[in-house]
Amino acid sequence: MSVEIAKNKILQSVSLEQLVSKYSSFTAKQGRKATCCPFHHEKTPSFYLYDDHFHCFGCGKGGNVFSFLM
Repeated sequence: MSVEIAKNKILQSVSLEQLVSKYSSFTAKQGRKATCCPFHHEKTPSFYLYDDHFHCFGCGKGGNVFSFLM
């Protein structure tokens, strides 16, 4: 099995929402799931979760399951 195939299988089997929810709880904001960023201190949510990635509009970090864990 190639590395790319293994990576895709992991991305398909791990829920980004379940992973991030272990560190923070989400609220609905502008029709999206939002929370305070786990990577920096903030008072209002700027960390948004999308279907296959996340993005923080406060610190600029974003990515997928792998980048969240790293």
